[in-house]
Amino acid sequence: VRVSERADVLAGRTTFAVLLALAAAFAWRTVADIDVGLHLAGGRYLFEHGAVPRSDPFTFTVSDHAYVAYHWLFQALLFGADRLAGVGGMVALRTLLVGVAVLGLADVLRTRGTSPLVAAWVGSIGLLAVEWRFSLRPELVSWALAAVMLAVLERHRAGRSAPLWLLPLLQCVWANSHIHVFGLALVGVYAAAEALRSKRWHPPLLGWAIACLAATLFNPYGPEGALYPLHLATRLTSGSVFAGSIIELASPFALAPDPDHPITTSTSLRAYWGLLLAGIFVFGTALRRRRFEDAALLLLFGGLSTLAIRNVPMFVVTCVPALCTGLD
Repeated sequence: VRVSERADVLAGRTTFAVLLALAAAFAWRTVADIDVGLHLAGGRYLFEHGAVPRSDPFTFTVSDHAYVAYHWLFQALLFGADRLAGVGGMVALRTLLVGVAVLGLADVLRTRGTSPLVAAWVGSIGLLAVEWRFSLRPELVSWALAAVMLAVLERHRAGRSAPLWLLPLLQCVWANSHIHVFGLALVGVYAAAEALRSKRWHPPLLGWAIACLAATLFNPYGPEGALYPLHLATRLTSGSVFAGSIIELASPFALAPDPDHPITTSTSLRAYWGLLLAGIFVFGTALRRRRFEDAALLLLFGGLSTLAIRNVPMFVVTCVPALCTGLD
């Protein structure tokens, strides 16, 4: 028995080390994202003015329009990394954020006691599905925060010691870095699942979910900044000029093979389809096992991923634990 336990521990550590190394290899590459210039300019504005912009300082023709830099914290970090170490500093920041996401998910899988073999398969396919989005964009922060938040929530679900006080702090960072509603969704899903299992309408997580909601107001724009993600959601409607002209806002199922856009014919897209198909089968298993949070996350983030290809990474990050548990 002891030999078997040691073998399982070794297999788990080896799997984690290999996946972490693979993620780092994908992340440590040149900076070729056209949005980097805008984010660096945003960070430079913050350092030069000591405040966030209120009107658009980057577009000459609409400089009087209201501007909400909801990702100002990421821009400050990116600009600081560039000033400190140039391109190498920016790449190091990307690798760090990707590494935090992998560490958080590894902790979730360890808490769940996931088989190393299943973790290796799902983790590898997940990395293939998201590596094309390893760009220097604020969504990197969302991946890292989602993984850490899941680690805290999963420890609480398993009855282990969990720093729930960390949830509103993570949500506050999220509200100043990217689309923070994803964090509210994670806490809300776990709180609802806890209520269903315990048949209590006031589970311990409910109070922390309310605290997370309040934490979104701690941003330079106040309520306007907290509600800004709802405004951005209008860009995903079928009649939006953004959704009609930006490939990352198109549905993964609406992409025609195009050599000018490698993602339309890449392995990443096929890896995503495989994970989504697995999620459809795992959904029923999660319900039967009363893993209500797994079923809800698969439904919510799996559904979002079918609407826009840029949502695929959040589906992978939030649903890898559910996929591993269902396939184990």
